[in-house]
Amino acid sequence: MGLKEDEMAVVDSDFRVHGTTKLRVVDASVSPRIPGFFMVTAVYILSEKASDVILADATAAIGFVRRMIGRVRR
Repeated sequence: MGLKEDEMAVVDSDFRVHGTTKLRVVDASVSPRIPGFFMVTAVYILSEKASDVILADATAAIGFVRRMIGRVRR
């Protein structure tokens, strides 16, 4: 996980895969290091964060579409 310029980073902070569109990865591979002995907890936390990010993006997209429809109807 990191910036697009980082050759070791595959995804950004919103879990989007660099160089693709509409593809996200949410698993242990996004961590730069093995997150301890009990990895399930770290993956669970990553999935909670990813769901928040994805829902925020979807909500923003719905609001954008509604604003555009409102402009067309006027």
